[in-house]
Amino acid sequence: MFNVKTNFITLATACFATISFVSCKSDSTIAAEKLVENAQSFIADGNPAKAIQALDSLSALYPGEIEAGRRALALRPQAIEQLTITEIQTTDSLIAIYSIENQEYVNSIKKIDDKELLEPYYVAKSGYDPAFMNKTAIQPRVDNIGQFYILSSVNGSKLHHNSITIKSNAGEVSTETVPFDSDSNFDIDGAELVTYSPQSCDTIGYFIAQNPEATYTVVFNGENGKNISNKLSSEQVKGIIDSWKYSRSIVQGRDLSARKQMLEQRLQIARDQIARTKSE
Repeated sequence: MFNVKTNFITLATACFATISFVSCKSDSTIAAEKLVENAQSFIADGNPAKAIQALDSLSALYPGEIEAGRRALALRPQAIEQLTITEIQTTDSLIAIYSIENQEYVNSIKKIDDKELLEPYYVAKSGYDPAFMNKTAIQPRVDNIGQFYILSSVNGSKLHHNSITIKSNAGEVSTETVPFDSDSNFDIDGAELVTYSPQSCDTIGYFIAQNPEATYTVVFNGENGKNISNKLSSEQVKGIIDSWKYSRSIVQGRDLSARKQMLEQRLQIARDQIARTKSE
């Protein structure tokens, strides 16, 4: 009888201690544990972005919750691994797309490699005019690292032009202003020749590629508000589009390849962390 009574008291005490322990958890501890549980569920469901969001909330809102933080340290590399694998798959798909685009346009491009040139460049076969510098015209080019840019030439007029504007019924877009008598804006054999940056020319290429059927006019903007306008032929429009898309395939392919390399490094780091966590 004594033993039964003693055992009952011991069991009651244990139950009371358990209830007290649970009920004594702070609100922050409960909330932190809930975030950890959410992160675990998101990982199990293949939603690593949501898991990382939950873990970031845990770090920001409950930095003092040591036990929840310890569990989160083991979960984060798992979420990063899942997310990175998905990003690598997406990057591979984009690399394939731009590789196909490059092959589509490579036959539309020709290399200009004169011994008098400092470096070779590429032009579209469509609309290409080797005598362009003797005329008032523009010429789209791709440099030897794949960047799209435009040159403009003005002959027979002291316009001192410093920018161009491309106009159509779809809108208009302009290059940056290049100061006259600079490395990128000078006279050569009586012709005004201006070279525009890849950054502003990319905007022009995109604008025309989005509206390939439009009719375009190029405006050569000079000093004191003077300008000269020329219509672009359909061959010239196609040449701009071909050059820009060829450039895009090179630049995007290169950038995506670099991104894939970075993602592969991040994936390896995450897997190393997972292995260390399992061995601890």
